Amino acid sequence: MYLFPHNANGRRYYTEKDLKRLEKICLLKSLSVSLDDIKTVLDKKSFKELLLHQQQQTMASIEEAENTLNNVQTLLNSIEAEGRFQLSAASGAHQKKI
Repeated sequence: MYLFPHNANGRRYYTEKDLKRLEKICLLKSLSVSLDDIKTVLDKKSFKELLLHQQQQTMASIEEAENTLNNVQTLLNSIEAEGRFQLSAASGAHQKKI
């Protein structure tokens, strides 16, 4: 996965191939792909395979986040319903008998 610069006079020179490899690494990192997965794709797998895998992981994360959001909303609705029940019970207790 590493880039191996060509040293000449203490300077690093990169080939066009090195720069394209670096561009892919940066792109994959921006998609939250792990360095191990990046190394695998650059060494063995196709770029498309990795992107399809990342797409599946992202969709699973979205589904999990949606489930969490639904659970939070359910709890908020429950708290709100309990609050209305407590308010109506409390107002009934304060009524005077005639």
